[in-house]
Amino acid sequence: MADAGELAAGLAEFGLGQYEARAYVALLVGGTATAGELAYRAEIPRTKAYPVMVRLERKGLATVGGHKPVTCSAVPPGESLEEAIRAQIEKVNSMNALVSGLRAASDGARRLHGAEERRYTHVGHAGVLARAQEMASSAASSAHAMVDDAGLGVVAECGGALSEARRRGADVRVIASPEAIGTDALASMPRGIDVRVSPTGHNCVVLDASGVLVLGGEAGRAAALESSAILAGDLERAFESAWAGAVPAAPLAALGGGAAREAYDAIVAIGEAGLGSALASEMSRKPRRMAAILEERGIGLGGRSLGDVVCMADAAVRATCGGSVSLDEKGGSVVVESGLNSGRSLPWALIIEEYLGARGVRTRTVYQARAGRGERVHIKMSGRGAAPRKA
Repeated sequence: MADAGELAAGLAEFGLGQYEARAYVALLVGGTATAGELAYRAEIPRTKAYPVMVRLERKGLATVGGHKPVTCSAVPPGESLEEAIRAQIEKVNSMNALVSGLRAASDGARRLHGAEERRYTHVGHAGVLARAQEMASSAASSAHAMVDDAGLGVVAECGGALSEARRRGADVRVIASPEAIGTDALASMPRGIDVRVSPTGHNCVVLDASGVLVLGGEAGRAAALESSAILAGDLERAFESAWAGAVPAAPLAALGGGAAREAYDAIVAIGEAGLGSALASEMSRKPRRMAAILEERGIGLGGRSLGDVVCMADAAVRATCGGSVSLDEKGGSVVVESGLNSGRSLPWALIIEEYLGARGVRTRTVYQARAGRGERVHIKMSGRGAAPRKA
């Protein structure tokens, strides 16, 4: 029978990171565990245990209890991995079809331009990583990645080569999927490399607007193509379009895994509906229910302290308009500032006002539009519970 280490290593085939694989095996062997117990059994850092539990639950491999202390239980392999096996089969079939399409596209480009094109196909993580590092090392002008959770792991392992390319003057940018928030791969991306978060539907790296590395999973298949100008051009346009609407990852990183993902979901929710609702509310002077937009996405504010709400708002405002949200508990005020005259900070000011109003706190709000320097909203608290804290 394989030992726990061998079993955990084998789970990489299902897209699990090292900590996730160790934790899942530990839960199967030892049963339900708290975060502290899981950290001890799986030999993972204690600070990583809860984020790992949450990611296992999202992947259908575990269930997490809602009461304190929070506990985690493994979903039996027969139930949890059956879908993953089907997904792997579909992924391989999809990659085969994609490689065929890439070959057809590259053959057409070669005929059009009369240029010889080199193609490479790799199977297995080691081969994919070696080729990715080689391509990243040779990047002269740009390296743009649109990757899923597993693909980000490959990009992160090329971090040294990408940092060196950036020092040479190359434009290095990465779009990660929302599932990557709170993962070790995202945390290990070198400083200086600009990372944003957005669902893209792609899993590839484009280098110098001509070389393309299409990834098929952490331990799966990948295709690397050179001199594929038409395909690379299409992917570059897709990258720039996704980049424009993506959320900067850096402001989220300071919150930690679960809170960071919640902040991202809140940013998306407010981005889709919040600004229009806020402006309509201001124009009509009707009661404002901005928090309802978050509640519809499962992000309730009722049980949170004012500090928690401010932290979420601060990350959102930093990510969307280069501003900040600060709480002065002693002075009884909250200041919402935007680095842009875009109105994007306004929904968060309204959310904070609504949160305070629901707790019987009277507010006096002063809005200041500073030409070319963004908006500033000062919320002064008075009355009962002027600066609510966590119970």
